[in-house]
Parts: sequence; structure tokens; C-alpha cells
Amino acid sequence: MNDGMIDIVVIEPAKTVELLPTLIAGVLDKTGKAIGRPQFTMFQAREAHVTCSPSMGMQFDGELIHSNAGSFSACVIPQCLDLIIDGFSNLNE
Repeated sequence: MNDGMIDIVVIEPAKTVELLPTLIAGVLDKTGKAIGRPQFTMFQAREAHVTCSPSMGMQFDGELIHSNAGSFSACVIPQCLDLIIDGFSNLNE
């Protein structure tokens, strides 16, 4: 979360039955390193401009964006995120 990069995941539109390999991969390979994630393409960037046609629904941090024009930009603001991690977390190392 604080590596200075935006994580971008593109999910290819598919019929429900075509998502079965992705579901199975998620169950068998929880980290996604051995089998990967079919229908998912992942990127990292410091800046991104995304345009899709036709306009598709978008979500930011779980919030649905209703008035979506099919285009948006995002950029990293360095040192803008403070992470508070309790002593019991495995992220505390």
C-alpha cells in the first residue's frame, strides 16, 4: 500500500462459465503466483489514464461511481499514506 505504485487490475469481460478457471485458480492458488489468474491482467504504475468504450461501471475503494464518463486518471502522491499497524499483525515485521 505504501510502495509508491498504483495497483491496476483489468478483468476481462466473460460469461459466468468462463470465470470458472479464475475461481478454481483462486481456491487452489491463494497467492496467485503458481497458477496465476485467468481473465485478470495486473499492472503497477505511478500514473494511469484509463479510457473504456462503452463506458463500464467503476469502483474506487468499494465506492461505486455512478456518473462515469468512461475515462479517468489517477496518480500517486508520494508519502501521502500513513499506515497504522498493530503489534499483532504479520505486517508489523
